Amino acid sequence: MTRLTKHLVPGFIFCLLIITVTATSIWQGVYWSSDGHADPSCSIAGDQDMYGLGVRLGIYMQLLTTTVVDVFAQPEDAANLTPTNLWFLVAVFVAVQLRRLLSASSNFAEAYIVISLGNGITLTILAGTLRLHPEGLKENSFTAMCRFLAWGMWKTCSVRFWWVVLDRLESSSCPAFGWLVAPVRLDGWFRIFHKALNTTEWAIWLILFLPYVVGVFLIASCVCQLRDPPKARCRIVLDLPFVPVEDMHGIIFGNSRSTNRDSWCNSPEVEPSQIVQRRLGNFLEHKYRGQRRDTLLDDLPTFRGVFFFREAVTSFVQRSGFEGFPFLFASDIFALVITVLTVELSIWVNGVKGVNQLDSSGQLIAFIVGLGSFASAIWAIYHAKAWPQMVRSAISHQQQNHIGVGGNSLTE
Repeated sequence: MTRLTKHLVPGFIFCLLIITVTATSIWQGVYWSSDGHADPSCSIAGDQDMYGLGVRLGIYMQLLTTTVVDVFAQPEDAANLTPTNLWFLVAVFVAVQLRRLLSASSNFAEAYIVISLGNGITLTILAGTLRLHPEGLKENSFTAMCRFLAWGMWKTCSVRFWWVVLDRLESSSCPAFGWLVAPVRLDGWFRIFHKALNTTEWAIWLILFLPYVVGVFLIASCVCQLRDPPKARCRIVLDLPFVPVEDMHGIIFGNSRSTNRDSWCNSPEVEPSQIVQRRLGNFLEHKYRGQRRDTLLDDLPTFRGVFFFREAVTSFVQRSGFEGFPFLFASDIFALVITVLTVELSIWVNGVKGVNQLDSSGQLIAFIVGLGSFASAIWAIYHAKAWPQMVRSAISHQQQNHIGVGGNSLTE
């Protein structure tokens, strides 16, 4: 059985699921509006600069760009796209704080719509973080840490909304609706579901982020203890944030696939900090003095328990026969479809008015940024694939001309 045939059935099931969810959601929205469920007195004058048509299209274009890059580009290209996603998320976060959407006087439906837009971006950031193997990632550590921080920063808004802000929903005269295939009131079981979901995301964030934070502080401590540093200690500390993730990961944790059983490493008297310090010294000698790097030190596993989650998932995928299935593409499409359906249909069922015209400067800025990001990603992918072919064709053409010239001269 070929790989294509093996993945045909789960791919068909996933496409069928997406089509079913989309069709059911649209049908439920039409039924909701035609059956008189919407209360005209509870309509909302929407905020164009927060979630107007241009802002929404800009974010949707950014999610589509992420999908295209993840499918057709290299992992490093996806990492280069991350800052744009982060700036979109930071902009939405700052706007939420300035507009006080989570305050006592806020409209719950509006807050839910904006939270859903931000969650669409965090889903792509989470998927990209889980996909990018740290042992082969050239992205600098500072950018990776910013991704984690932005993710956690946004989760504080989402957690606050579901755990604290909605306590005041019972005193509201107009109900606020969310979306899960059909209109759902924000209180009740829907709120409990999102509480559990956000708590799970927080747990994942802590599992992925805290070990790196501890490792960075451990490295800083090791720098202070170096006896003969190749550079000034302050210079080394300032350079560390721009070290590629693969090197930082190797210094802190070693190689997760290593089977090395070095006697010094496995000695009960050796602390993990000593392994990190020895490996850090080896890396700095290679970086600043050009000495040959001892790869054996990189294979010394440290804090092996950190890899348990990733190794368990990898083992499950291999045993289930799904190895090679485009999980990242599926997660990106899922995030895009769910975000569009949730936001657009929530605007519909909550009676939000005045947010479907592209006629303000704030909307145009977001829309142009999203469109430009998509266009630049398409061009970069095309250039990366077309340029090597153009170079090979030019070289081949020059070689043929050279042979032709040589042949003519020999003939003469």
